[in-house]
Amino acid sequence: MGCDCGPNETCLIEITELPDKGIDAIVTKPRAVAESGDWKPYAVVEGMCGRRFDKGTTAKHIHESLGKILDPPRMEECKSGDRGARANPLPAE
Repeated sequence: MGCDCGPNETCLIEITELPDKGIDAIVTKPRAVAESGDWKPYAVVEGMCGRRFDKGTTAKHIHESLGKILDPPRMEECKSGDRGARANPLPAE
């Protein structure tokens, strides 16, 4: 999976499984997140947003949700079969 960061920029993705609560995902980008959808932006750090997934959520679903935050155009290319150098989808379950 790629991101829409420019040269010399990077995103940070943190995934934490919480016992009996679910899975927390936190994304930190070098600038504010324009469209967050189901993701909750954190006011303390510009470009940081998070989402809690239910305990039984599949890795594929989390991957697709991350793609909407990290690089929406690339995820559309992935779905259409045009897998560019930055796209790296998960194998089918």
